[in-house]
Amino acid sequence: MSNVANFLIFQVRYNQEHTHIIAVMQVRNQPNSIPTQIGRLEVITNIHAGLKYATAYHDNGTWNYGNEVFVEEVGGTEYIKTEPDDRLADNLGELPEF
Repeated sequence: MSNVANFLIFQVRYNQEHTHIIAVMQVRNQPNSIPTQIGRLEVITNIHAGLKYATAYHDNGTWNYGNEVFVEEVGGTEYIKTEPDDRLADNLGELPEF
């Protein structure tokens, strides 16, 4: 990842259809940060405001970076993704659900 992320997303909650993320669990990318739950639209707003997000995996007490998270507009709706595609769905890879 070229720019260091401000926040790391490590879990997601999807809607019933599994197309939209409802909320994410995030942690500030600094030592001793406390995880917080925020809504999908807040993630989108934060990215538009210039904050950087990445996915992450917690392993043996260490956060391991996944991929950069970005906003992609498809069909007039904004989605949060780690890979560009034309799907009408959020896609942050294989993060565990909460």
